[in-house]
Amino acid sequence: MVFKAETAPRTTTISLHKNTGGPVLVTVNIYLRSISKIDDVNMEYSAQFTFREEWVDARLAYGRFEDESTEMMERIFDRTLVKFS
Repeated sequence: MVFKAETAPRTTTISLHKNTGGPVLVTVNIYLRSISKIDDVNMEYSAQFTFREEWVDARLAYGRFEDESTEMMERIFDRTLVKFS
């Protein structure tokens, strides 16, 4: 089953963030996993779908933490991964 991709602009009258660079492109994927329990008499069936969304929004990105204590956790985590390798 193939779905045609369409774009629909999202417009708002109120912007909470200035200079956001426009709308965020969202990729939507619908996958038909199975069709079962087909009932011709009652015109019923069961279907299982997987629905996925993916996007990248630069407003949600973060840089390094101001508190450099996170580097210690990275070192501990790296050592733990080496032990299990």
